[in-house]
Amino acid sequence: MKKLVIYFFVILMLFVNVSAITSNLKESYEKKETAIVELSGSILNTLSKSNVKILKDGHINSGTEYNIKKLNNKYYLWFTSPQIEGNYTLLVENILTNEGGIQKNINFEDYFIVSGNTTDYSIEPGIIFASEDFSINIALYAEDEESIDIDLPNPRSFLLQQGNNRVDFKKNDFQGTSFLTIKIGKYSIPAYVMGAPIIVNNSNINNTNSTNSTILNQSNSTLNGTALNNSLNQTKNEVVFNGSFKVLPLRIEAIVLKGNKTDLFPFTVTNLKNETLSNISLEYDKNIFKIIPENISSLKINESVIFNIKINDNLTRAIKKSIIVTSGKEFQYLIFELNFTNKEENVEIYYNLDILNSSSGKSLLHCVGEIPNGKICSASGEVCDKRTILSKEGDCCTSKCTKEEGESKSWIGYLIIGIAVLVLIFIYLKYKKVKPSANPMSSIGKTEPMGLPPRLPPELPPGMSPPIGREGFKI
Repeated sequence: MKKLVIYFFVILMLFVNVSAITSNLKESYEKKETAIVELSGSILNTLSKSNVKILKDGHINSGTEYNIKKLNNKYYLWFTSPQIEGNYTLLVENILTNEGGIQKNINFEDYFIVSGNTTDYSIEPGIIFASEDFSINIALYAEDEESIDIDLPNPRSFLLQQGNNRVDFKKNDFQGTSFLTIKIGKYSIPAYVMGAPIIVNNSNINNTNSTNSTILNQSNSTLNGTALNNSLNQTKNEVVFNGSFKVLPLRIEAIVLKGNKTDLFPFTVTNLKNETLSNISLEYDKNIFKIIPENISSLKINESVIFNIKINDNLTRAIKKSIIVTSGKEFQYLIFELNFTNKEENVEIYYNLDILNSSSGKSLLHCVGEIPNGKICSASGEVCDKRTILSKEGDCCTSKCTKEEGESKSWIGYLIIGIAVLVLIFIYLKYKKVKPSANPMSSIGKTEPMGLPPRLPPELPPGMSPPIGREGFKI
């Protein structure tokens, strides 16, 4: 009896291990049919094409076309079924998953059969992730033309010709960013499309009653323009803004699964002027994330635009950055804080709409590293040549630090020196013009200049003797 209980639990554990990852793979496919498969379960690592194999009889590479992508927190893969009928294995290797609270690396296997019939048409690719215009190729194998229905962006019919057919889709035909399913004939294609920015009437946002914050669970809600509008519509206290435009939310705090790079984080910019708002630009760290659209030329009266933040694929560390929105000489900024988790239940996004505490310490960023091009002008006499943003360290310059251009006093010193020089020159010239009178005794005892005869005493009249000096000598 005890052995039976042990065997039961062993079989139960094996069943749990096998069921940790599941798929909706069909039991059989026609030749050349496009298979679109969704993987379900806890997948904690990033899967790529190198993790997938399509094997015949469990060991022979089928050589068929395939790919795998993560859309809206789930992995989808597609492949073209082989042209040779038989038994096949879908193998996904090295999946990091959570079993009973313990992380394990497992290989997932599922099986299907390729029948002897060739399908009438196939599509490629079977998964769409698009931020620009995209197209889907449809190969018709039947000899006769065939008409199929396409539901998005507008319902229409498409006539297939024998061979390759191309269906084009325009980005601007889709509004906002969303996860959706595009039906093309018998196929349902999972698609994540970053469409044209959503322009909404200001009355939908500006006059709403709003809470200071709202939390959305990312696993239950697509974070697109609609989700953001819903969060704004759930607020309780009216938000009042001064200036030409407003940015909402003021702060985004998100927790996402590691390896998931398809998340988009929306925010809105709304025109509050009674005229068209022009030249709206964004400043942010483009090495870490990008914003779609990058900028817009103008916003009409009572209009808003939804921007989406998309993190770069190589980002693995937590970040806290700012996004500066500028129009003319006016600017506002929001804070974007991102963290990662291995547990899907911890995934969430937090929109902070509280402008009453926007100047509090929590809402302020560090100047260097968190504000784009942020620097403190600390050297003596330095000022910021453009604008400053309040940071935890004080005024943060987002442009260049330059020397302050004050009124120069050096001309006063030069003037004093010039006057002094002129006074000295005047004194010198004055002294040179005034010569002292000659001393009549200065020539006594001095020899005459060379070349002149010696001076003789005046000749005395006859019979007169020369005068005698004090000492009795004749002069």
